[in-house]
Amino acid sequence: MQMRQIHLALILASLVLIFASLGHAQTLSATNGSFTTINPGASRTEHVTGESGANQLAARTRFATPYYVNESGVRGPTVMIVGGMHGDEPAGYMAARQFVTFRPKRGTIIVIPEANRLGVQADARIGGHPGDLNRDFPRKRSEKADTTLAQSVWSLVTGSRPDYLFDLHEGYDFHKINSESVGQSIIYYPKGDTVSMARAMQARVNADISRSSHEFSLIKYPVKGSLARASGMFTQTKAMILETSRKQPLHVRVDQHTTMVNAALERLGMR
Repeated sequence: MQMRQIHLALILASLVLIFASLGHAQTLSATNGSFTTINPGASRTEHVTGESGANQLAARTRFATPYYVNESGVRGPTVMIVGGMHGDEPAGYMAARQFVTFRPKRGTIIVIPEANRLGVQADARIGGHPGDLNRDFPRKRSEKADTTLAQSVWSLVTGSRPDYLFDLHEGYDFHKINSESVGQSIIYYPKGDTVSMARAMQARVNADISRSSHEFSLIKYPVKGSLARASGMFTQTKAMILETSRKQPLHVRVDQHTTMVNAALERLGMR
């Protein structure tokens, strides 16, 4: 009897070790309905429960910020929505927040409402982050993201493999009036059907704009070092930066962001 108890104890101990090791990897649903493993070790992308059950990027660091994974339970595309990359662009993070509780008809929505939370809290482009977060992503396939927070965001992208990524920003002017500004533009990485999606989003948002000089333009190639550029170049993701103009009232900018994202979700059969 004693030998049997010892044997059972050893088996239980082995099982504990196995499950403990599995605990170092987390999973998110991928587009094909299978599961993608995310290794949080190097980048601190962890499913640490935070506010309202959110997961945390850069967990247990001063850069920690929540993200949300909303699954439909029906196989379909994965879409990632990012706001607050720059903390002084409130329309982006306010629009992203509107999708935190949205459950798609099919597929999965991943929302990072305040990517640079320190910047959002300080109402500053960079805030307490060491440099511009949206210049910290890989510029070459062999490179890693530069900072703890960028590494965590990048790990989430490469682990969850979204079909589309929309990064919500603001420019200081209207691109059609001042070409030096990217305000009122959809900046896409040309790949697959990205341009047709961008055109559909452009048509939807421009339908509610009365002045042609305030309409959205399409621009190729997000800036190097940006999340959208790295995602378009080095992953399967079709990525865009959506830029509204700060010369409009805040509620108008927020509505334009949500209009463009909703147009994409409808086209993908998720809304």
